[in-house]
Amino acid sequence: MPMYRVLDKKVQDNPLLGMHLFGMRIFGLYIFGSQSVPFLHWFRGLFFSITFTIFNVTQHVDLISLWGNVDEMTTNAATTLLFTTTVFRLVNFFRNRETYTNIVARLDDMLSQLMDTEVPEERDIIEKNLKYTRTLTLGFWTIALTTGNLMCVQSFILSFLYEPHDVYDPVTVRKFFIFLAIKFVLKIKHISFQNTTQTSFPPVILRSWFPFDDQWEHFYTVYFVQFYNMWVGMIIVPCWHSFMVALMVFAILRLQILNHQFQHVEVYVLGGMYNAKRSNVEE
Repeated sequence: MPMYRVLDKKVQDNPLLGMHLFGMRIFGLYIFGSQSVPFLHWFRGLFFSITFTIFNVTQHVDLISLWGNVDEMTTNAATTLLFTTTVFRLVNFFRNRETYTNIVARLDDMLSQLMDTEVPEERDIIEKNLKYTRTLTLGFWTIALTTGNLMCVQSFILSFLYEPHDVYDPVTVRKFFIFLAIKFVLKIKHISFQNTTQTSFPPVILRSWFPFDDQWEHFYTVYFVQFYNMWVGMIIVPCWHSFMVALMVFAILRLQILNHQFQHVEVYVLGGMYNAKRSNVEE
């Protein structure tokens, strides 16, 4: 039995699932007939998942090493929890890959049948749910990409603002960025910013623990690993959440159409509208 099932390339054009499957295609979870050398795409998904899982383990090591220091622990605790739940989802996906693939293929066929309806009310129900899904998906991706990239950009800028082994205060740095924004907007030239408090450096994202003492001797390794995992997280986290929402929306969509058919059963029967071509709900 093959390690994966290749989906028909027409599934990518599914108006409900297509946008979510695109992200999963980039990650390497779902493989389509239009992709050459399927094994390489399967391997990419496995590689991303394994490295993402290993990084999440080091995040927990980070929390344990900071145990008792509430301020330091809460800095990355939320991201650690989010990544941990995503790891569980990835493990479950690979354990039940065939089931997930069959679900997507089946939903594509069912949605195609639903969209063949000639009943205006049913078309309206479908369009409203598709619009809702697109809006929600846009929100998921906008928030994920904005927050993730801002963390990366802030850390990147701070790495050039301060010398190795220098010290700074995170709160003061945030005030500094606000100060620069106000200075730019109000066009104030003769004003300076004083930094009076200090703490440890360098600024990092996602975690503060690394398997070596001097982080600045491994500067590029530290930032490459964190940027890489941040980008992997920015791909799979919103993609997976919006995909699950799409599955729930499809269930709601079918129930709404079924409810409409029951409410107007006389019209469907007497008008000859309820037939194999126009109905997509089993009797």
